[in-house]
Amino acid sequence: MVNVDPETGKKSLDDQPLKGLFSFRRYKPEAGLDSDLAKERKRVLTGPLLAINCGIDSIGTVKVGDPVFILSK
Repeated sequence: MVNVDPETGKKSLDDQPLKGLFSFRRYKPEAGLDSDLAKERKRVLTGPLLAINCGIDSIGTVKVGDPVFILSK
């Protein structure tokens, strides 16, 4: 989803912005993490660490141009 233009629905040809994010958001094993688990996470994580936390206020379809509100920081 990160590399898809919301206006056209087409994937970015140069893999941006994901390629740029990957240059500084690589997976680094946590201190004290089991070495086998760390190796497995590194093997399966193919992109930058990226997350979003959001919730819904009502059920429906979200479209480009719909208003978005920040309820708390």
